[in-house]
Amino acid sequence: MRAFLAIQVPDSVKAGLQAVQGQIEKGAPGFYRWTGPEQMHLTLYFLGEMEGEGARAGAGLGAVKAAVEALKVEKFELSVGGLMLLPEPNVPRVVAAKVGGDAAQLRRFQQRLSDTVFNLAAFKETRGFSPHITIGRLKQGMPGNAKTLKRTLAEVALEDSPRFVVGEFELVSSVLGKQGPTYETVHRFALS
Repeated sequence: MRAFLAIQVPDSVKAGLQAVQGQIEKGAPGFYRWTGPEQMHLTLYFLGEMEGEGARAGAGLGAVKAAVEALKVEKFELSVGGLMLLPEPNVPRVVAAKVGGDAAQLRRFQQRLSDTVFNLAAFKETRGFSPHITIGRLKQGMPGNAKTLKRTLAEVALEDSPRFVVGEFELVSSVLGKQGPTYETVHRFALS
């Protein structure tokens, strides 16, 4: 099964992200496939296609879960605010929200997590960590450099959310479907 490690964000943050989706859709209708609130999260590490928890010793989700459980990480605070246009602002195939707050602590935590799961994961992430929450993906065949879209994205602002405490993170399975992925929490890891 496809799996990843992620931080969930509060419903109040998701509501702000949905409001921005609505503003973009109003100004540039039909360009993006929007992320539903149940899919909004901060990915810490994409594990790829993994064997289930019943896999042989030292492999699969069971090994990831055991390794991650051994990490001791203190709670920290994050906020969400500002738009990221990926992979580049001139052709924004992905619209995402920036993640701020205790950014240095988030990066240290993500690096420890990455170091812990790298050899256990089916997918070997080599790109640098860029904390964000995806809120929309350009629909196939839509021009990412359209003037209407660029103008709308330049006019929309995502104000910083209040800070929220990150007290846990999750191991999540992902099943791809015609309407997009469906996520299910496999395990929650508490921070101290």
